[in-house]
Amino acid sequence: MCVNGTWLIMYLGGDMLLYLLINIVRGDFRYWLNFPNGLSLVVSSVTRVVTKVLTDFTLVMQMRLSFEIGGMQFCWLMVQNQVSSFFAGRHI
Repeated sequence: MCVNGTWLIMYLGGDMLLYLLINIVRGDFRYWLNFPNGLSLVVSSVTRVVTKVLTDFTLVMQMRLSFEIGGMQFCWLMVQNQVSSFFAGRHI
């Protein structure tokens, strides 16, 4: 962000888009709460984005559950977090 804020926005947006696309492809996008279709999509979108941001910045272990992020994606987020921190620190 210190070098170029556009790169940060592109990285975070692309990361979120990839996460949401993976959930859609896996058929796991819709959250487990039983709402009508329109409301379900809105609640699911907000819940998935908040869960992803919370997991990205805190690595809360409870998000490994299959109803939230899932074990494989959680492990990938941990690796991605460490690698991106290394590259971000390298350019400062």
